[in-house]
Amino acid sequence: MSGIGTAETPGVLRLSSRLLVALGRISPLIAAPPLALARRRSDHRLDEVLAELETQLLAEGVDHPWAARLILADLLEAFSSGCRGVAADCARVSRWGFEPEDVRVPVHLWHGCKDGNVSVTAAQTLARRLPDCHAHFLAGEGHFGVLPRHAEEVVGTLVASARRAGPDKTR
Repeated sequence: MSGIGTAETPGVLRLSSRLLVALGRISPLIAAPPLALARRRSDHRLDEVLAELETQLLAEGVDHPWAARLILADLLEAFSSGCRGVAADCARVSRWGFEPEDVRVPVHLWHGCKDGNVSVTAAQTLARRLPDCHAHFLAGEGHFGVLPRHAEEVVGTLVASARRAGPDKTR
């Protein structure tokens, strides 16, 4: 859901994220200092970060009072034991250890067509590369609106898919 797919797809990541991924590919230890600096800066302006998240969510029509706080809590948790884990994630953005063409199970993909964080082109490229992909491109949805407005559809689809697969194939 609203995932980045492969980082090589043009326009998939913002410039700052592309730089962190490039540093992470060299070594997560090189990506850690800029992440630590960004984290320290945001620690001193958590109210501003929360307000920015609320503004972005409202622009996408997500008007849940807890949504911005949940996203901020998730971001803070990602850094709760330092920057090394996030830096290692930067290195893994394009290093999955497999090619999408090799995936042999059905994949359901949901992506907002107006996603400003992850390009719809990236999702479309990934959907084409997955042999058994059921892509759901949602007109009018941004990055954050997919889950709150389509959670029932997503969960229902995944439950139905798991039931079709049977108990031995869902592990």
